[in-house]
Amino acid sequence: MAEQQHERVAREAVRTSAELKTLFGRVGTVRHPRGRVISAYRLARRALAGTLGSPIATHDILITLRASIETMLIQILADATARGAHQARRELSIYGISIFGAMTDERGALNAILAELDRQIAATNALVATGDADEGLILGSVNPRIGILSPASIARESARWIAALAAQSQIATVRRSLEMAGAEDDFMRQAVAAIDHLTTDCCLKVHGQTIELDGKFKLTGTPRFADEMSRPGFHWWCRTSAVLVAREDANDDLSFRMRGAARVELRFRETAQANIDRLKKALADAGQAQDIKLRKDDDKPTKRLRNEIRMWQNRLKAEIHPSHATSRRNR
Repeated sequence: MAEQQHERVAREAVRTSAELKTLFGRVGTVRHPRGRVISAYRLARRALAGTLGSPIATHDILITLRASIETMLIQILADATARGAHQARRELSIYGISIFGAMTDERGALNAILAELDRQIAATNALVATGDADEGLILGSVNPRIGILSPASIARESARWIAALAAQSQIATVRRSLEMAGAEDDFMRQAVAAIDHLTTDCCLKVHGQTIELDGKFKLTGTPRFADEMSRPGFHWWCRTSAVLVAREDANDDLSFRMRGAARVELRFRETAQANIDRLKKALADAGQAQDIKLRKDDDKPTKRLRNEIRMWQNRLKAEIHPSHATSRRNR
C-alpha cells in the first residue's frame, strides 16, 4: 500500500513537470518560437522598425507591448500556482490528509518579471529621446547581435517564476494541511526530476533525494542557483518538482530505482560524450570538419565517422521515465 502511494505521488510530480514544460512553451522558448511573449516581442519589433525616430510612436508601441505581456503573464502565473495547488491536493488526498489552502504571491512574481521589461523599455525610450536610436542597438541584427529589446531575459525570468510559484503553492498547501492534521513528523519531501535528454546535470543528481519538510535540497550538479535550496526551480527552465513522501518511504525501492535511473543517465552521457569527442578528434586528425554533415567528397572512413557521431547524438535523446524510474538505457 505504501509503495502504491509513493508511486501515485511520483506520478503527480511527473504531471507537474509536463505542465511546467507546457507553460514554458506558452511563454516561448527556442523550441516554441510561437510562444505568447516571444510573439508579442516579434510584433513590437516589427512595428518599431523604421519608426524609432519618433519618440511618441516608439512610446506607444512599447506601452502596448508591456500591457500585452502583463496580461499574458497574469494568466500563465495563475496557471502555475493552480498546478502546484492541484499537485498538493492530490498528494494529500492520496495520504488521507484533509486539505487546507494557502496563499501564493503571484503579484510579486509578476512585478519581478515586469521590472526587467521596464528596464528594456526605459533604455529604448532614452536612446530614442536622445536621437541615438540605432536599430541594431535596440532591435538587434542578423550578425547575430542581440538588441536591448530582446525577449530572452523576459522568457527566462518568466520560466524561473513559473517554476517557483508552482513549487511555492504546492509546499504552502502541504505544510498548512499537515500542520492542521498534526502530521508534520510523518512526512518528508522528495525531488522528482523530469528525466529526458534536456534534464540538467543538476536535476539528475538531485533526483530521488529526500529532505525534511523544512529542509533544503543539496545541489551538486550544474547549472544551479545555489548549493542548497528549499524548493525547485533549481536553475533556469527547471522542471523538477518536490513531492510529499511518507517518512518510511524515503529510502524504499522506488526511491532506490529513481536514484539509480539518474545515475544510469549520467554515466551514459559521460560515455556518449567521450565517444563523440573521440570521433571528432579522428575527423580533425584527418583534416575534416568536425560535424555530421555529409559532403560529396567525403571518403568512406569520413562518412563512417560522421554517421557514428550522429548515432551517439541520437542515442543521447532517448528518454528515461521518472514515473516508474526505469531507463531505456538498460534495455
